[in-house]
Amino acid sequence: MSTLPSELELQIFQLVARGSPYDAALRLRLMLVARRVQIWVEPFVYHCVAFSKVNNWDRLRRIVATKPRDFLARHVKSLCMPPKTVTLEEASEILLACTGVQRLAWWIDSFSDAPAAIPQTVQTLALCRLSMELAHFFCFAADLPNIHAHLTHLELIFCEEYTSAYPGTLDLACFPYLTHLALRSDSVRLYWPLDLVSSMLHSCGSLQILVLLDHVFGVAETVIRRPLNDPRAVLVITQDTLYDWEPSARPLPKRELLLGKGDMWERGEDVLRGNLHS
Repeated sequence: MSTLPSELELQIFQLVARGSPYDAALRLRLMLVARRVQIWVEPFVYHCVAFSKVNNWDRLRRIVATKPRDFLARHVKSLCMPPKTVTLEEASEILLACTGVQRLAWWIDSFSDAPAAIPQTVQTLALCRLSMELAHFFCFAADLPNIHAHLTHLELIFCEEYTSAYPGTLDLACFPYLTHLALRSDSVRLYWPLDLVSSMLHSCGSLQILVLLDHVFGVAETVIRRPLNDPRAVLVITQDTLYDWEPSARPLPKRELLLGKGDMWERGEDVLRGNLHS
């Protein structure tokens, strides 16, 4: 039996769980210590929810069926919806249940109807981080007052299949607190048009870093970073799409880590600091 006051135990276990945001296995081990520890630590397990074909919405609903109705709203802070893991209807239900989410990766691959069908709930979320394919973002970004007031990190994805629908320029002036922008391409053969990237850089006065994600040192470096000649632009090698966005959702073994730990923002900031001191 523990000789520590329960209040001190609570602080210790929550400090350990909070201090290891990328170690989901540690949190699960902590939950096995005792029933009271499980109650204290379990909310941290749900801080990041990444859906997959196995870990789908039906399974999550069954798991939390015995918990308070607002459990997901209170505890889920990061949501990731990869392609072919949830439908648009399920996404609407998820966002209605997870109203406290602050980080959203919207990677649902139904381009033909998704831009008009993105749930209205998205517009009410106080998102500070958002990842989305460019056409989806462009179709509704003009009327997101709540997100405009909170968004600090934005990742946009350039899909080769949809290039004909993309704008020539994109004005980000309506995001006054946006400090981090990441650009990803789904093709190793095609990257973001320089004029489009330049328009985003020049329209966003608060931007501190532009992370150009690439599979190898090649296209993004030659076609974008060098011609931009902007010290805020850095090249980051993508490790894994989900890991880049939320390492706690997909921890990678050390042997798979190519260039540094942490999400794409942390790795980009490391590169930026190195450039400033070189």
